[in-house]
Amino acid sequence: MFAGKKSAQIREILINESAWEEMTCLFAPSLEIIEAARDIRVELDAHNYISNILTKLGIDRPSGLTRVMDLASRHPEWHQYVSEVTDWLQPVVSDLMERLPENDTVDIT
Repeated sequence: MFAGKKSAQIREILINESAWEEMTCLFAPSLEIIEAARDIRVELDAHNYISNILTKLGIDRPSGLTRVMDLASRHPEWHQYVSEVTDWLQPVVSDLMERLPENDTVDIT
């Protein structure tokens, strides 16, 4: 169920035309991903949505996932999409930071 919900959210992020029209960060490869995402109307297995985009475009999985997530992360709703993971990670990172010796620093950005 969780994967299906997240798949629906990422699809909405990728095909939300009005949000992309407001953004000026798009370039041709991004538009190619958006068009492929729009062409996939229904995905029976939520885990295959992004895989189907990559297959349709002939993009290898590692670089394709990077391109799709880079694009999706520019969308105004991205923060909401990743909020559950961010909320879970923040205390974990804080705890780990507290355990570091005083002279050690970590850049988490």
